[in-house]
Amino acid sequence: MKVLFLHKYSQKAASFRYRFSQYYSHLEKLGIECDTLSLLEDSYLEKKYSKEPISKMELLGCYFKRVRNVLKAKRYDATVIYFELLPYIPFFIEKWFLKKLHPFVIDMDDALFLQYDKNSNRALRWGLKNKIGKVLQEASHVFAGNPNLAAYAHNWNENVSVVPTVVDLNTYSSRKSNFPMSGALTVGWMGSPSTSQSLNLIKDPLERLVNKKNWKLNLVGASREAIGDWHPTRPWSEETFLKDLLHMDIGIMPLEDTEWSRGKCGFKLIQYMACGLPVVASPVGVNSEIIEHGKSGFLATTESEWNQAFDAFDSNRELLSQFGTRGYERVTTQYNVQSQALVVSKILHDLRGY
Repeated sequence: MKVLFLHKYSQKAASFRYRFSQYYSHLEKLGIECDTLSLLEDSYLEKKYSKEPISKMELLGCYFKRVRNVLKAKRYDATVIYFELLPYIPFFIEKWFLKKLHPFVIDMDDALFLQYDKNSNRALRWGLKNKIGKVLQEASHVFAGNPNLAAYAHNWNENVSVVPTVVDLNTYSSRKSNFPMSGALTVGWMGSPSTSQSLNLIKDPLERLVNKKNWKLNLVGASREAIGDWHPTRPWSEETFLKDLLHMDIGIMPLEDTEWSRGKCGFKLIQYMACGLPVVASPVGVNSEIIEHGKSGFLATTESEWNQAFDAFDSNRELLSQFGTRGYERVTTQYNVQSQALVVSKILHDLRGY
């Protein structure tokens, strides 16, 4: 069976690496040949993150290339599309191209539909409202990254499966085993520049750790523009991210309780837990499902609750290893590509005669 994967971005995007490319070797062992065609080049993300201007002609060329690729896609048995074919193009145009790709699956790992449905630009909102929902309606199946996204998808399509964003156990083969039994602990956060503003929600608890407990912070991938100058950050790198994770003692994921945040897939938590780290996170969206409160980590809303969570680890260092082990067990049984590839493979094979 041959399946074409159409993503907006390529290897530099986390959603491409964890929702698409890490599945390929596992799916191929299950009889599925995988090809990828991305809409935008890596240079687009590089320019976006560095605030460089992006050529409209370059973007137009990317769209023409996608249209050309779609028209040549008849040789595939099925297609998996990340959200939509043509961002910011009205549905009635996209629908014509979608019909060339049946059967197809839509993969969604964020509340991206809000960028259209709640857009501040009235013209965009009028022209694109419910576009993602209408695309979902045309799909043969929908992969939703969490139950909140699945609930939205069910409004438009009855064939929906929750496929969480997961890790490859072969990549995350090492885990934390030597937590400090005294002295300073290291609290870590890993993410992208666009999500790092969430750290400001717990700025005071984190500064308390540094200034009053002499703990360390390891912030990887955070934007200086987003968090200001209150703590240094490290750039994310594909070569060093595992080492950075293992230098942490506690992984954190603060989130503001918004409709957008409730669409998040909690991947930070899964990464931390895959490395055997205990976690502290806001009880927003799927976070409350991933974390077993008091077993693999703590859920904290107020600054007081965040302080209490950190103090609990400080006063009982045995919890670090106990919670880390429990979280690691959850990842090895549920949040890994090895098990999810079986789910994805069955759905794709079932589409062959669609």
